[in-house]
Parts: sequence; C-alpha cells; structure tokens
Amino acid sequence: MLYGDAHNGFSFVKVKLELSEVGPLVAERDAGYTNPSRASIEERGRALLQSNMWPSAEVNLFVEDVFRWGRGTRNMIRVLKCSELPALLRECSLKISHGNGAPDAAASAIWLLASRVPQLGPSFASKLLRFLHPDDAVIFDSIIRLRLGLDETEKAYAFFHAACRAIQDAFAGEGTTPVLSDIEAAIYMKLRKNPI
Repeated sequence: MLYGDAHNGFSFVKVKLELSEVGPLVAERDAGYTNPSRASIEERGRALLQSNMWPSAEVNLFVEDVFRWGRGTRNMIRVLKCSELPALLRECSLKISHGNGAPDAAASAIWLLASRVPQLGPSFASKLLRFLHPDDAVIFDSIIRLRLGLDETEKAYAFFHAACRAIQDAFAGEGTTPVLSDIEAAIYMKLRKNPI
C-alpha cells in the first residue's frame, strides 16, 4: 500500500489481513475495551440516529460512553461544554449518511467535527462517528496513523478509509463480510501487537 505525494514524501505499508483473522482480532479488541462495551455504544448510537431530535442529554451520554471506551476522558468535560455538540454531531452524521460510504464524506465529516468542537481532535471525532456509522466510518487514532506512516490529515484519513473499504470489498466474495469498522479494528490489533 502506497500513501503520500511528491511534496511530503511517501510511505510504503504492508499489513497482511486474512478474513479468518478479523473475528478473533475484533473479539480481542473488544475484550480490552469493556466499560462500556462496543455493543452498548453502538446501540446508543443507533437510538440517536433513529431520533430526529438528538436531545442534548442523550448526545452527552453517547459522547461520555465513547470517551470512556477510548480511554480519553481528559478532554471530555471540555467537549461536553460545547453547546453546538448535538447539532454538529447530527450534521456530521448526515454528511456520512448522504455520502453513501464514500471515504471523502467520512473524512470531511470528521474534520468538520474536530475543527468545530474545542479539544475534540480527529481521533475522537473519528471514534464518535464510527460508533454512529460502523460500516461507513473508521477510527483514525495514533496507533493507526503512526504505525502506517500516515499524517493526521483529512486526505490521510480518506486514504485509510478507502484501504479498509477495499479490504472489505475483497472479503465480500469469501463469505460473511465484516463491517468496515471491524476491518479497522483488526488492523489496529495487528499493528498494536506487531508494530511495522
């Protein structure tokens, strides 16, 4: 996998992932992130998506869960103080929904959310949107970025998202197709266990 441009340089990345590895790697990641569980956050995210209201109290509970899951509570209070958070999260969610799984739509939504919510940053913005759209957004944290040699940019996120989608598409003919965020989770675990 090649990423970069002539101005900033290139990264050559090799990560081998087989379909049979995805389930066990996702289960291993889930075992390390249990309070709250991935399933309970995804359920809360589905409830928000089904609600046209996006009530502040429900958005705040969702955001708190994602911050606790991601072990990044240091900035949580500052993020929760953003009065625009429910509207921005809804707006970014709609961008992803209307983008029909396109990497650029997810990247644009994540960078919009990160730029408008003080102290959020792209890593946690990607986590929030991943839990709302597990098949259309991936987490883009420091382990992914640094070990794959990717910049913390919208373009690099779109590249990584597209790579995850290509892997998902390749697995489609081999049986049960994992959701996009499970591809990302499996790559994360491989990188965490075996740094490149």
